Amino acid sequence: MSGNYAYEEVCKHGFFIKSPPAHLFTNQTSWKKRYFILSKTSKNGYVLRYLKGQQLKGYIEINEYVSYDIYQYFF
Repeated sequence: MSGNYAYEEVCKHGFFIKSPPAHLFTNQTSWKKRYFILSKTSKNGYVLRYLKGQQLKGYIEINEYVSYDIYQYFF
């Protein structure tokens, strides 16, 4: 993803819990709360960016739309 990657519109945003690597699944403190922004790109795809505070921690490019049921759990 280059620095000039164009985002057209924000589709969704909010908080989610990001999972750790598989070997740390049982360690509850390894699961991190992150702010996410799902944006439509100029190339008719989507990108899911996640942040810690104001700092971009990572992103996932999404090239097809898939619907998932989201459940809210409180620890």
